[in-house]
Amino acid sequence: QKTTTQNIALVIRRNLCLYQDMKIYICDDMIEIVEAVKAECEHYLQAKNMEAEVAGDVFFPDELEGEDKRPGVLLLDIGMPTSSGIEIKDRMEKYEDGPFIIFITSHDEMVYEAFGKNVIGFLRKPVDRVLFEKVMDKAVDFYESRFLSVQLPGGIELMCRDIIGIKSEHVYSTIVLADGELSIRRSLKEWETLLPEKDFLRINEKWIIHYAYVDKIKDDKVTLKNGERLAVSRRRKLQLRDGYISYCLRKGRYR
Repeated sequence: QKTTTQNIALVIRRNLCLYQDMKIYICDDMIEIVEAVKAECEHYLQAKNMEAEVAGDVFFPDELEGEDKRPGVLLLDIGMPTSSGIEIKDRMEKYEDGPFIIFITSHDEMVYEAFGKNVIGFLRKPVDRVLFEKVMDKAVDFYESRFLSVQLPGGIELMCRDIIGIKSEHVYSTIVLADGELSIRRSLKEWETLLPEKDFLRINEKWIIHYAYVDKIKDDKVTLKNGERLAVSRRRKLQLRDGYISYCLRKGRYR
């Protein structure tokens, strides 16, 4: 069902205190590893001028599965003698907004078993600072993308991650979602200034698309995951290709 809203002001909610709400938890059966990784986290946050809660222990407390206490980022040892990291990962997968998991391991043979939902990276012991920074950059990017939203009047909050694309229809633009469409009086040019350019691209005079929903790029056409096949303007072809590759690298997606 299509809903129309007129004279609407759209604002991306970029909460300046976003990372203060982010909880980073470290779980390893060796306390010296927990403390070393905690120090790397604190160094990273200081270097990036960010604030976040950092904690850790030699086991994963059951209370951290509660909605209000669940970590945003979980640095997790694969091979622990009690609850293994893989078992904890399996438990976390049942949550729609579970933590982004970075495995810390000296057990290369278990890496393939450790892949799964929200697993975004692997680090070897002892943790290398350069590699740690790269995987934490990815975690922060994922975390930010999860919470970016468009605020609509009437208390409606539209998450950017749910937007497949936006198409222009005369004086209106139609937001295409997985479960329907929403039309508003707003130009694509205004949308371009509101949406994060690392996630969205205007591919022609009529469409802005979300890289997350790209299924295939071929010649001067892009196919979205909802089946929509769209033309790409000549001057946007290279930008689409480079932007999509950059998006995939940031998100750990390989095509």
